[in-house]
Amino acid sequence: MRKTRSPPNPYRCLRGAGISLASLIILLSLAATEVALCALLGRASTMCRALTAPYEWWLLATAAGGIAYTLYVAWRDFFQGRYYSDLAEVQQH
Repeated sequence: MRKTRSPPNPYRCLRGAGISLASLIILLSLAATEVALCALLGRASTMCRALTAPYEWWLLATAAGGIAYTLYVAWRDFFQGRYYSDLAEVQQH
């Protein structure tokens, strides 16, 4: 017996936005922790500047990459018609 394929999800382009959102949440959590530790230890504000650690730059780049990926997939799916061709292929079978 042949298994029927489910129709493509019209929101599949938002996968990259989810990655960006997760990356931004992690970045904000780490930055808030860093600020709290700097305030707790009483360091001068010049010692605790934003975006000084390399992982913060990687998280920011991940967020930007996720947004770029979302825009690309949305353009490919809806302006070039990839979603509609996938939907037509599923409906033919």
